[in-house]
Amino acid sequence: MRRYDFGRLMDFAHYVPGTSPLHRMHPGAKLLLIAAGITLLVVVPGIAPLGLILAMIFLLVAIGRIPVSVPARTLLRALPWLLLVIVIQVLTVRGARWGAHYRVWGGATLRGGQLYLAAVSILRFTDLILFLALSIAVTEAGGLAYGVEALLSPLARIGIPARGFSLTITIALYFLPLFAMEGDRIMKSQASRGADFSQKGRGILGRVRAYFPLFVPLIVLALRHAENLARAMEARGFTPKSTRSRLVVHKLSAGSVAAAASGIAFAAAAIVYPLPDIEHHIRSLF
Repeated sequence: MRRYDFGRLMDFAHYVPGTSPLHRMHPGAKLLLIAAGITLLVVVPGIAPLGLILAMIFLLVAIGRIPVSVPARTLLRALPWLLLVIVIQVLTVRGARWGAHYRVWGGATLRGGQLYLAAVSILRFTDLILFLALSIAVTEAGGLAYGVEALLSPLARIGIPARGFSLTITIALYFLPLFAMEGDRIMKSQASRGADFSQKGRGILGRVRAYFPLFVPLIVLALRHAENLARAMEARGFTPKSTRSRLVVHKLSAGSVAAAASGIAFAAAAIVYPLPDIEHHIRSLF
């Protein structure tokens, strides 16, 4: 019955409760750090800066007291797709055909530049997946919505609905596990009636046809849950522009400001100066 367990498929990354400095950071400062980290991982080139970032991610995992199995599980789940993307990238990028020739499996040959590109891509995607897993592990859904609202609150003066955005994010994050449970229930009930969801000997179109009967009842249940949620919010007098109290009020501390400023400064420095001397030496090895 493991193939019917949608909840297991969504358990690749989750919030890990704790009292570490990363957990105690202000959600707004944490979101700024996440945005700076993603920008850095997308823009920065080369093996040297990406390797340094990987070491910093493991340091942050230790500071946040996050079990290594949490980001490792996320990376293993994404590994097949990661390898597929890297193979396509290596075989299609023409600018990487430089350097020595290397004989690989089946008598095919690759150039040193293609192997260098593969190493860069592996490091980049590994850093990105581990960083996102770490960000999810130290940020709960309510804190994420609070951070979005805190960052967008200055824009509320010009008519941008900051609270509406944060509420939408909160509802979406809390609905994901609900959809997984409903998908489990629908799939198991249809399997008990003779539906076949096995993936052996099927192509992509066959798998789509096998899972298509799940979509209609799942959408109907999603609309029903959304309607019940809307009625509950209306019964409690909720309006988007109303002033609401909070159970947990996050205070912006000097440590959160310093951490966000340091992270943004490090990202800017790594983008401007991505260790060119070390990177030139690494490229010469290929």
